[in-house]
Amino acid sequence: LLPRNIPHKELRAPTLEEVRSLLLALATPAVFEKYLRHKRSARTSRLDPLHFVRVRVMTLHGCALAMGHAESTGLRMKWVNLASGVLTRGDRVLPRCSVAIEANHNRGQWGPPKTKSRRRILPLSEGLIDAVRTLIAQTKPGPDDAVFGTEDKPIGYSTSLRILKAAGRHAGIPWINWHSLRRLLREHKPGI
Repeated sequence: LLPRNIPHKELRAPTLEEVRSLLLALATPAVFEKYLRHKRSARTSRLDPLHFVRVRVMTLHGCALAMGHAESTGLRMKWVNLASGVLTRGDRVLPRCSVAIEANHNRGQWGPPKTKSRRRILPLSEGLIDAVRTLIAQTKPGPDDAVFGTEDKPIGYSTSLRILKAAGRHAGIPWINWHSLRRLLREHKPGI
């Protein structure tokens, strides 16, 4: 039998000021490079400079749209509409400036969203549109390619978390993770 009072980590949501600091750190990876090299195995690894851009845009998506890591990495270019018109993809109609959550990418595997309610269409703000356009201009993905990766291979969870945590340590929020970014929308909705 398990004891009733099992201690667990307190779930936190970053404040808007903490997210601003985090995004600023992610915009200038050189300032937190020392945090990336804290482990012996990390000292010899080389990170693709585009990973920093990907993680920054994924952070924006996580905060603004309450998207988890698996949903962000499961996003393909064909499910992104940055145009001012309506697009039709299969049986789905994508309104202007929106993304459709149609898949997850978790532990190297593509699959459907966890529940039917997680299969949804989300509107993009101007800031998110600009961020995604900047990323697309640098990576030049095809329609079936992952938005946050190279061709059909999205950025890995450990790589993206390593960058996010390093930026978080620089920004003074070492407890940050992908799930805590999703909580921002719930806890600070009036301020967004």
